[in-house]
Amino acid sequence: MRIREGGLMHRSVKALLMEHAKEMAALGSAVQEHALSLDDFATKGHHLWVVWDGNQPIGCAALCEISPTHIELKSLRTRKAYRRKGVASQLLQFLFQKALLLGYDRMSLSTGTHEYFDAARELYIQHGFAFCLPWEGQNKTEQVEFMTREI
Repeated sequence: MRIREGGLMHRSVKALLMEHAKEMAALGSAVQEHALSLDDFATKGHHLWVVWDGNQPIGCAALCEISPTHIELKSLRTRKAYRRKGVASQLLQFLFQKALLLGYDRMSLSTGTHEYFDAARELYIQHGFAFCLPWEGQNKTEQVEFMTREI
């Protein structure tokens, strides 16, 4: 496995991101509102990292700046065949180091409250995230909760 920044032009990466967006949309508008679209990834301040197994993308995540010292984790995704095999944990560790190198000292995220997100919340807690209030520009709803951690 290797992790590389970018790859949005790769057809398989687009398919992975579209799969993620489709599942988020199926979980409701409040969840979908927090998911990045393909167009969002191309905007300034959004950095996509893709985990590759050979020439296949098997996972991804994005980082988006909230403030000069605070970054948001977005669209953490692992293909179903690779789940529970450490891909997301390795990607999170990589992103913690990348965020530190870029000068950030806090990483936050929004996640759904639906049971679909149980494994994700468990992963985030294992990696030091704690539940928190929404940061500026975000709204807490019954379908979305927020987590943060120092890095």
